[in-house]
Amino acid sequence: MLTTWSWFRDEARELIEDEEEELSRHKRQAQRRNASNENLWVDGVKYVFDPNASQKLKDGFTLAVNAWQKDTCINFTLVQTREEVKGEDYLYVTTDETDPKGCLSHVGKLGGYQPIFLGDGCESFPHAAHEVGHALGMYHTQTRHDRDKYIHLKDDNIEEEYKEQYLKLTEEKNENYGFPYDYGSIMHYGSSVENPWMVPFDANYKTTMGSPFISFIDLFMMNTHYNCTDICDPKTSAQCENGGFPHPRKCDECICPGGYGGALCNQRPQDCADGKTLEASDGWKSLEANIHKTKDDGTYATCTYWITAPDDKKIEIEIESINTKEPTIGCAKGGVEIKANENHTLTGYRCDIERDARFFLDEEEAQYCYFLYYPKFLYY
Repeated sequence: MLTTWSWFRDEARELIEDEEEELSRHKRQAQRRNASNENLWVDGVKYVFDPNASQKLKDGFTLAVNAWQKDTCINFTLVQTREEVKGEDYLYVTTDETDPKGCLSHVGKLGGYQPIFLGDGCESFPHAAHEVGHALGMYHTQTRHDRDKYIHLKDDNIEEEYKEQYLKLTEEKNENYGFPYDYGSIMHYGSSVENPWMVPFDANYKTTMGSPFISFIDLFMMNTHYNCTDICDPKTSAQCENGGFPHPRKCDECICPGGYGGALCNQRPQDCADGKTLEASDGWKSLEANIHKTKDDGTYATCTYWITAPDDKKIEIEIESINTKEPTIGCAKGGVEIKANENHTLTGYRCDIERDARFFLDEEEAQYCYFLYYPKFLYY
């Protein structure tokens, strides 16, 4: 993917029909119920695959549960047959015969047999991770009780059968543990750019919504919901920086926001050979970067750059070109992410084509952008 962008230090097409069809596949959810403590999988999550499940479905679901398990204290256990878990709580991973393209899950643990449906087109990691998030207790981000501060819904553009997926929750039913609204949550729907049904008040986030990644806020909220954050002793565990928190499985290391790495979240991630720390100047500079992904295994290659400037300066970044073949909701087929918010725990602005791609970064901290999926080049 070819991406061109420029930055300097200053003193002071419409979405394709297939994409919309893909988005609509996971809009139909099962009836929700409050994910209170009694709906937690306190003893871990056992799951069984339908004997007729495709290998693609199994692979996508396995990637999803591994991702949630890796950075939480929640354990997932594959069981071969339903007979082995008779009388227990478990997920049955299957497809809905009445809706073969449906992606459905209840919110939280129901108790006993609990189906999770991943129909045709829903077998990929993003869809599976989204549905597992529901099963663990997460609602859609766009239904948060405070969502009206962050998005505007255009009801006339929402198909009638999907409007329930945008109904705002009450504050009593929706516990967000004080975490900020994250446009890049795996639980946030995307929207068309040309004929949107959902518009972010921060326009730079319009292509971030519908993200294919579990965000840092998703992980922090899930760890809080399951009391994983209580496992590590604050006196002896890692003293995380930049908003990170101690890893519940390795208390001497941290789970870090995107763009930060190292044991304490105070280093640039070593995610590629070309990543580096750059210093802005009074004139424009250009960067050409290439990131390769040689195996289509449902994961993304990333490359992180930090851009720094003196405290009394601000940075301007301009993306000149990105050679993605087509725009996608959530920049799912590759793009650039710019951290331009004061709160670096939030997902940044994502671009996958040259769409309003100019940003001003005026914080004291180092800024960064990182690149997602398949070969791409960058100019700065």
